[in-house]
Amino acid sequence: MKDDLDIQVDDVTRAAPDALDRKLLAVGNSLRQASSMPAQVAAGLRSLIISRKLLPGERVIEWKIAQQLGIGQPTVREALLILESEGLLLRTPNRGCTVTRLSLKEIDQIYRIRAELEPLAAELAAENALNWNPEVLLSASQRLAQSAKTGDIEEWHQRDLEFHQTLWQLADNPFLEKALSQVSVPFFAFAELLFLQSRPQDLVQQAEQHALIASAILSKNKQQARRVTRKVLKHFWRVWLALAKSVTNDS
Repeated sequence: MKDDLDIQVDDVTRAAPDALDRKLLAVGNSLRQASSMPAQVAAGLRSLIISRKLLPGERVIEWKIAQQLGIGQPTVREALLILESEGLLLRTPNRGCTVTRLSLKEIDQIYRIRAELEPLAAELAAENALNWNPEVLLSASQRLAQSAKTGDIEEWHQRDLEFHQTLWQLADNPFLEKALSQVSVPFFAFAELLFLQSRPQDLVQQAEQHALIASAILSKNKQQARRVTRKVLKHFWRVWLALAKSVTNDS
């Protein structure tokens, strides 16, 4: 009989074991001379996730990856921590790391929290507007708009997260920033995977919605900043639930 560890190994390679093994071995060969091994391992695994060689919900087994790449488990462990911080992996008790996959219920829960906390961050950013350069937020909004025009999904999601992280930082409340980051980053990672799979959304229109948030904050009107941010988030809330349902057939 197979023990639990063997079953987990089978789970990692079930989609296309030969192709995945070859891909991991290729990544391993490129790591031999790498100066920052954990970062390089993270980059290789990130590529597998983005290209859907590793699927949402699929287990990522630390020792198996170390064995296939011919490197130590501590190095792989550091790489997995990097991907966890990016939201691409989720760690759960008795299951280890899995590629981020969120149910409709979890997406709804995340947005319920964001709809309360992020409007507060916008209000505080407007309140503190004299303490930061408006170009910081304007530049983040403009970079997002530019990525929307190019249609590069990976670039778009980097700029999208960057915009929101900028907003959280401008609130000048590290406790609020940390809470928003912990709640939201896994969603941004999963959202990118949904986009890569479906690509139905109008990125330019979404960039315009973000610009509304930026304009409201830059008005220095705290109530307006809170109101507009909450309205935009509620719009995105509906959009993402509909998209996730169409892609995952979750209920």
